[in-house]
Amino acid sequence: MAGLSMGGMETKAITLARPEVFGYYGLLSGGTYAPADIKDKNQVKVIFMSCGSKEFPDGINKAAADLKAAGYKLYVLSNMSKEFIEYLRRQEVYAAFDGEVISCEEGFVKPMPEIYDVLIDRFSLDASRTMFIDDRIENVQLGEQKGITGFHFNRDDYDRSCAELREILL
Repeated sequence: MAGLSMGGMETKAITLARPEVFGYYGLLSGGTYAPADIKDKNQVKVIFMSCGSKEFPDGINKAAADLKAAGYKLYVLSNMSKEFIEYLRRQEVYAAFDGEVISCEEGFVKPMPEIYDVLIDRFSLDASRTMFIDDRIENVQLGEQKGITGFHFNRDDYDRSCAELREILL
């Protein structure tokens, strides 16, 4: 079983809970396994972990720079694992963000309503003047229930989603 990003976190939880079913583990930018995580080494055949070297293509850096230049404040609201957020914090683009709310540090995950409240309260945001962009529609909808303008980023049509956001924001 393998998973990417948030799916990697889910993969880790599932494989560790059911080692009698899953003998091949793969985490792609979604955390790590520690030796202490593995209860029965005889049930695990392969563990593969990676973190991509192209997590921040030039387009992401340019978009963040353009938004900052236009006067926008940028915040991260994410269900990232501890390992992945630590990696992201070391990347150049992360300096563009004015703050963050990371689920593994808060005890809430999207789409739980509380995590949106943490973001709004911590940074004194006016929900009606805030836009939340996410690739999962259920996360966008929950933000909208909190009075935040939502934008569903379609990862299957990256170029169109980026163009739509540029039209709306810039």
